Amino acid sequence: MQYNETMAVSGRFAAVACVALAAACSPFGGGEFVCMQDDQCQGGPGGGMCEADGRCSFPDPACSTGRRYGGFAGTKSNTCVGGGSGIDAPFDPDAPDAPFDSSIDSPMSTPFCDPSNATLVGCWQFEGNGIDGSGSNPTNTANTASGTFGTGKVGMGLTLTASSLITVGDHASLEPPNLTVEAWIRPTALPAAGLRMGIVDSGGAYGIFLNNGGILCSMSIAVQTTFAFPLNAWTHIACTTDGATVRMYIDGVQVNMLAGAAPLGVGDTLGVVLAGNSPSGEPLIGTIDQMRMWNVARTAGQICVAAGLTNCP
Repeated sequence: MQYNETMAVSGRFAAVACVALAAACSPFGGGEFVCMQDDQCQGGPGGGMCEADGRCSFPDPACSTGRRYGGFAGTKSNTCVGGGSGIDAPFDPDAPDAPFDSSIDSPMSTPFCDPSNATLVGCWQFEGNGIDGSGSNPTNTANTASGTFGTGKVGMGLTLTASSLITVGDHASLEPPNLTVEAWIRPTALPAAGLRMGIVDSGGAYGIFLNNGGILCSMSIAVQTTFAFPLNAWTHIACTTDGATVRMYIDGVQVNMLAGAAPLGVGDTLGVVLAGNSPSGEPLIGTIDQMRMWNVARTAGQICVAAGLTNCP
């Protein structure tokens, strides 16, 4: 289909509109819709994805990158993501695009993994690998050989079973005195009474765990909240410490805090385990995605945005 024919089809389907602030981004029509997460890119071909620039894209094998912007992407409507070659896809050298698996928070500006941000010390998007996109040197790449990759919160995610152990080396960058850990998790099972599943653990320094009744953040002091995690559904979790106060967030909302903390220690020499406990395993049974660690306590507003909420402080 040539470009003018595509636009004619777009005109015939102009009534299929993007519903702002609701959930639909159709590939048909004109105008521009700004998305924040993948589930807002619906109403057209399957596999809608929210790109880093806040525009919806859809699968198209005619593009060398495999994806094409929808009809509500403004000046990029119906062009290939990344300027890839393909039918109706002129390359625009002045408007390079970010990778497909892009940020949920701040989609119009910084990427999800921003190596220029010195406070970001670990960033794992789990796009078929355990690569750390934070820019830390040496890199905090995770060994994901005992997990598998499937559908994530954004793009792909890392799925674990009872035998999984996802390890990262013993690096100073992951042993800061202040810390934020945030991730999306989708458990398919919860721990039995008296047991737990890890979200992250650095033995002797810090850890975040699911237990039978909720979640525990151990960051020099332990903060616990009762919460019935839904199975087979995504939940955003975050814990922060500024060396004095530990705060816990679920789906972008602070649910508990406790003063009296101290700066974190460096822990043991076994390294950090993602989605599990160091060194004994106790993995999260389910999928984890979009995981980041910072050497500062992120603000309530930043956590709110990372969880995909609006009207954040």
